[in-house]
Amino acid sequence: MDWGDSSIVNLLSTNGGYRTNLDVRNGYVLFVYGTTNPTFYVCKKTDVENKQFKPLYTARGSDVNILEQIKLIKVRA
Repeated sequence: MDWGDSSIVNLLSTNGGYRTNLDVRNGYVLFVYGTTNPTFYVCKKTDVENKQFKPLYTARGSDVNILEQIKLIKVRA
């Protein structure tokens, strides 16, 4: 896929860069902001399609111990 490909659409504008993941089966979008202690936002897919960023759930990486899990994965690799 190339930059500008017609399959790429702008659904939502935000003040920062997020990594995203779409849960088609359950209708949610996960937004992840940051790398050192990332913040996770779970939004309804319908809100995103309506250009609204309204997180239902928010968590920091340290809240769910994700940073320790990543360290363990790196050690095992």
